Amino acid sequence: MSCAFSISTKLTLPLTAFACNAVDDVLACARPFQLAYSSLGYFSPGYRFSTTYFARSQVFNTLLQLSTGNTAALRQCETLCLHEDACLGYFFQSQSAGFQCIGLNDLGYAVRTATTSASYVRRGVAVPQTTTTTTTTVTTTTTTTTMTTTTTTTTTSLFACADVDGYDLKHVANLACDAPGSADVVPGTVDDPLAQISTSAVDTLDDCASSCDTNNDCLAFVVKFDAGTRTCITLRSLGVEQSVQYKAVTFEKIA
Repeated sequence: MSCAFSISTKLTLPLTAFACNAVDDVLACARPFQLAYSSLGYFSPGYRFSTTYFARSQVFNTLLQLSTGNTAALRQCETLCLHEDACLGYFFQSQSAGFQCIGLNDLGYAVRTATTSASYVRRGVAVPQTTTTTTTTVTTTTTTTTMTTTTTTTTTSLFACADVDGYDLKHVANLACDAPGSADVVPGTVDDPLAQISTSAVDTLDDCASSCDTNNDCLAFVVKFDAGTRTCITLRSLGVEQSVQYKAVTFEKIA
């Protein structure tokens, strides 16, 4: 089979694709893998891997042509992952320009998405679950004093709640900030590559705001907090709000 697309990994082509007879069922055409999550778009959102758009977690990230067709494109995406030992699963998404195929060496956890997509894990690999935030209170009592120790997200919250010149804090997800908008949501386009202007690691909210300031199309930025990292995503469109379980803040540019 000759593949008419490129990837960032070293592969020997042509590859032998897995034989799939269920040509009428796209989601059944990845038998060496099992379907972890799927999403049918804004009106029927689902889940995806939290690491999908992290460059360090991507074994490959390629765009397959629309002319390939859903079933054939899914087979090609599956084949790319199958021939990479480091690939634990892949993300397959329908876009106007083609089918995005991302192979991952780290699946993270499950996060909400409003894109039309499907996420697969290699057989034998555990399907990632959603995460929960737990606050633990330990009380020590003596005859004279009572000491209470509480584990909180104070450091992250103080960072996330800071004022940013030229922007309004619109949404707060799973952080102890006061915001006028809906709680625990982000813009529905936050994970849509077509809506993203840039994605980068930042140290401060002002760094992310600067990235948005340099582009006239930028309407807002989202900062995600995950395992000590702060990921800045600048957006040209916002879409319908979607609920998430990870920590994030959304700032909209003041007109």
